[in-house]
Amino acid sequence: MKKYYLQLMLIILALVFGGCSTKTPTSIAGKISLPVTFKSVWYRPTLDKSGYFVMTDTGTLSVEDNFIKFEGEKEVIIIPFSEIISVSFKKLGSDFINKWVVIKYGKQTPPKYAVMSDGRYMGWAGGSSKIFSTIKYATKK
Repeated sequence: MKKYYLQLMLIILALVFGGCSTKTPTSIAGKISLPVTFKSVWYRPTLDKSGYFVMTDTGTLSVEDNFIKFEGEKEVIIIPFSEIISVSFKKLGSDFINKWVVIKYGKQTPPKYAVMSDGRYMGWAGGSSKIFSTIKYATKK
């Protein structure tokens, strides 16, 4: 009986950590047709957020022809491509497992941040790299 529990635990660990994105994507296979919509996206407006819940809102992210739109349960954010300073993909704060898409934007000083991650399966679905690749492709930044 212990043998089956060990096998089950190994399968669960393989599924959980097999879906984690550890590398920054460098290219996209094929052409993307905009708009692209991502559901169950985590969002926060800051780089640093301590605590267990690393997001401040959850919603839908749309990458359109000229802007990015996040429609959350608490707020709606629209970022025109012309205001995007940089787009990066990295680990942040207390979330030491998942990488986040970091959009630095705004014409004011200091600039604003929109930090997003795929929220499916507690962030382990691997969709954050797709969000990053799509935004990079659309904005060419």
